[in-house]
Amino acid sequence: MAFAYDQAGIDRLLRTIDERMHASGKLAVETAQQLAPVRSGRLQASISSSYRASDRVLTIQADVPYAVAVEQGTATMQAQPYLMPALNAIGQFWQGGTGTLQVGPAGGSARPKPSTTRHRRRGSSPKKGLRRPNRSR
Repeated sequence: MAFAYDQAGIDRLLRTIDERMHASGKLAVETAQQLAPVRSGRLQASISSSYRASDRVLTIQADVPYAVAVEQGTATMQAQPYLMPALNAIGQFWQGGTGTLQVGPAGGSARPKPSTTRHRRRGSSPKKGLRRPNRSR
């Protein structure tokens, strides 16, 4: 049994994928920049995309130290998502305007929320008002 393939067709397909990946990156950056909360404008300006055609990897990133805290929230600040909605827009772009793309954090597990437990040094007494009630039986 012989196997034949059209190299020109495969090359066209790969070019189309590369073009759509570049367009997806541009769409994600524009959407994320529109959705990002603006205080100083640094977060908005730090959102970028890069595409590596050799292994077809599209990276969307925000390069400020507080980007994850804004996206996911903290114990004291409510989340203001801007990247996940942008990634969902890419899913709609690839699926012709319907459906969503579900993307999780790198590594496959969700980042744990910061602990809200107050810690104190050994030997120090808790602050007034934070003492546990005496529970004697």
